[in-house]
Parts: sequence; C-alpha cells; structure tokens
Amino acid sequence: MISWFKRSKYKRPSGRTVGRRFTGGGGVFKKRQYFWQRRIFKIYLIIGILILLFIFYLLFWSGILRIENIKVTGTVNLNPTEIEEIVKSQLEKSRFGLFSQSNLLFFNAKMAENEVKNRYVVESIKIKKRPLKTLKIEVVEKNTQITLVSDKNYYYVDANGLTIKEILVANITLVEGEAEEDQNSAGENLIDLSALNQELPLVYDQSEEEIKIGQKVLEPIVVTFITQLNDKFLPRSDIKIESFIIPERQGTEVRIKTNRGFEIYFDAQDELERQIANLNLVLKEKINDDSKVNYIDLRFGERVYIK
Repeated sequence: MISWFKRSKYKRPSGRTVGRRFTGGGGVFKKRQYFWQRRIFKIYLIIGILILLFIFYLLFWSGILRIENIKVTGTVNLNPTEIEEIVKSQLEKSRFGLFSQSNLLFFNAKMAENEVKNRYVVESIKIKKRPLKTLKIEVVEKNTQITLVSDKNYYYVDANGLTIKEILVANITLVEGEAEEDQNSAGENLIDLSALNQELPLVYDQSEEEIKIGQKVLEPIVVTFITQLNDKFLPRSDIKIESFIIPERQGTEVRIKTNRGFEIYFDAQDELERQIANLNLVLKEKINDDSKVNYIDLRFGERVYIK
C-alpha cells in the first residue's frame, strides 16, 4: 500500500515536468509563428492595396476605358452623324453625380437610346459597349414610305402615317438689287432637295398644320394608296407625276399634280385599278387639249368629272 503510493507520487511530478517542458517549447514556437503570420499578412495587405489602387487608376484615371469610337450601323434615311452627336453629348454628363459617362463602365446606354428615340422614330435601337473604347449603335429604321411637305418643312412618314424625322433642306430667296432698297420685294425662291430620298413620293400637305415627330399625320390607307399609285401609275399612262397633294389630313382624297398642267383627284378608299382604268379611258377619248383641263375627278365611281 505504501509502495504503491510512493510510486504514484513519484510519477505524477515526472509527468508534470515533462508536460511543462513540451508545453514551454510549444509556446515559443507559436509566438514565433504568430509573429511571422502577422508580418506576412501585413505584406499581403500592402500588396493587395497597391493592386487595388493600380486597378482603380487604370479604370478611372488612365483613360484606358475612355470612349473614343462611336459606330452607327443600320441607318438608311437617318443621318448617322446626328445620332453620334446625340450620344456624344451624353458623354459630357456624369453618372451617380461622381463618374463621367465618357468612361465605358459608367456610360448609361439606356439613357442614350431614349434620347435618340425622343428625336427620331425608329423600329429599334441598341447601344452595345465594345472593348476597350468603342460604342456600337445598331439602328433599325421604320419603313419610310413618303416625304411629306408641310408649311415649307419636310418630313419622312412611315406606313402607319407617323412622322419619323424632319429633313433640313437649303431654302433661300434670291432678290436682285441692293438690300436696303429691295428687302421687302419678292424674289425667286431656291430650294435644294438633294438631301431628300429621291425615290420616295413627294406629298404636299395643304392643311399646313403643326407637325411633331412621332405624330400620326395621315391614315395608313392613304399612305399605302400613294405608294401603290406611284408604282402603278407610270406604266399605265404617259402622264408623269410631279407631286402628290393632300387637301385634308383626316380625309382620304389624294391628288396628283401632273407634268401636263392639270391635277387628278383620287379616293384612297376606292379601288385603285378601276380609277386608273377610268383615267386612261378619259385621256384617250375626251382630252384633246390639255390647256382646257384644270382637273380630272375620279372619286365618284363610273362618273368622271372634268373641269
């Protein structure tokens, strides 16, 4: 009993001593390990901050993402330069009150698309960002059918009768003599229509009411009738169409001014083929002297009026 107690008493201090030795050694190692871990962490932290600052510099100050190229595709009747100018004006604005939109990251493509849509009526427009300094603007125009002239202003109109765009043409009045003496005298009016699409029918609006872009100015049936009449009239007659005339925007009456000095009245709700057949019959059987004719009215079926 005594022998067991002594043996037990002897082993316990030995175990504690051995335990202290290893414990003490492990503590020094851990302190050294912690010291190097902290130093390595600080080094990594500094490197990380420097990398972030470098990236920040590249993105915001180096100009590597500054928009320099704007490419417009898909335009036919619209002027791509005008669309570019709309987008360029947005580059001077800021986003979130801090970042310039000249930076590719912060350029608001949706806002630019809406600005273009406010100026022109288009089927669709999509602005895409392309690395590293390019904006690609893809435009799908509405199908322009006619050129409408109203109060000396020129507009493209689509198949639904909506005004798509106003076209600026050169328009001057040529007056002979000194400006002080003849400033109130009438002169020759010169208009340059080279900016217009020459393949579209030229339609004069006699109502001369105010027109806004995107506004419905003609009924679709009238626009369709004019385009069909323009395509089918020439093969059926030796008369050439100089221009079309719309007396009222809400009506269906369509007039043409001919190269023979008289006008011809059509009804857009009536069958075009029958009206052209009646016209050819009248021209063949009744018209001998063009100077005696002011107009031919085809709007009343088989009854054709000549004045």
